[in-house]
Amino acid sequence: MLETVDLLDPRIETSALSAYGALWWNRTWGLRGALNRFPEDQVDQAPNDQLQVDIQRRLQSPVSDSYLSVGPGWEQNYFGSQGSLSGLRLSAGGRVHLPGVVSVYVNTGWSPNLKHLGTRQDVSTISVETGLVIEPMPFISLRAAYRYHLTDYTESVTGHDRREVTDGFWERDSLVISTQTIARQLAQHQPELSDTGDSHAAVALILDSAASTDDPEIVFIERARVPGDPWSGHIAFPGGRCEPGDQQPLDTAVRETEEEIGVDLSSARLLGRLDDLTGRRSHHLVVSCFVFITNSVGPFCQNHEVADVFTLPISRLLETKRQTEVQYEAWQGQVFPAIRLTNHEEPIIWGLTYRFLENFFALLGHQLPPS
Repeated sequence: MLETVDLLDPRIETSALSAYGALWWNRTWGLRGALNRFPEDQVDQAPNDQLQVDIQRRLQSPVSDSYLSVGPGWEQNYFGSQGSLSGLRLSAGGRVHLPGVVSVYVNTGWSPNLKHLGTRQDVSTISVETGLVIEPMPFISLRAAYRYHLTDYTESVTGHDRREVTDGFWERDSLVISTQTIARQLAQHQPELSDTGDSHAAVALILDSAASTDDPEIVFIERARVPGDPWSGHIAFPGGRCEPGDQQPLDTAVRETEEEIGVDLSSARLLGRLDDLTGRRSHHLVVSCFVFITNSVGPFCQNHEVADVFTLPISRLLETKRQTEVQYEAWQGQVFPAIRLTNHEEPIIWGLTYRFLENFFALLGHQLPPS
């Protein structure tokens, strides 16, 4: 059974350049075209160019500028350097003329089979656009429109069904994973546990769904800068080493979270556990990661071990423009993948925290650059 992941995010917005044209014969048959262009560097997933041409047959036209219409058409979607997809589509539309020079319109389209492009298999699209048309003079019109375009496909690598969406008065595009999808995937996951280390530590990956269940935020800490501490200043999950009073690693994650940031996880829902990891510098240390979800994570109250506490939406962590690399001098200058949290080079997520995120997103069908 394929997993469906809804991709929708209101955070990434970019302007769109659109052109429209229509020609009617005897107020019965018409040819309509639209071209929508978006900056390629701002649209990671959904098409950056969309061309649609439709033949329309008016079903009802009580007056010349008010009508309902349907008909076949052709759609082409350009995915930048990846190539393009095209195919037949079915379209329907309507327009109601208001007093003066203003009309209200809606256009819809469905392309059931655009075939394949790269890892996208069995691609189909749905588009809906509605808005106002102002015609101050013949052959000239201005539009204010809300547009929704969905690209649905199966990813050949993971077998997951995917949806990529642009919508709004400006085009918006991103990857978002709902809390329902996360809970379902973690419930099916059997983590690989390790008992080879001489010592054990545990961390908590906390999902905060207070803002949105469609795009929960992950809680991170910035560790205090302490001389001699190998993790000084790192971006991490709350957690620490197991102590004699901890009966299991889960107890450690819960205790350390409350000590470090003042969050009581006893009322949070435990979704599951990721695979255990060992440190690159100290293979004797095994680290476990437990995934929790809550809708009331704050307020935070950090102790002396923590310099800052913050949350980031999952969608932001998955933006390809945030992927970077860090060179680690202690490992003979070896380069490791990382995630930039801002438009600057620092702060970044790398190391053990990045590896846990890599495992977490892999369960959900998203591949970060391998560590």
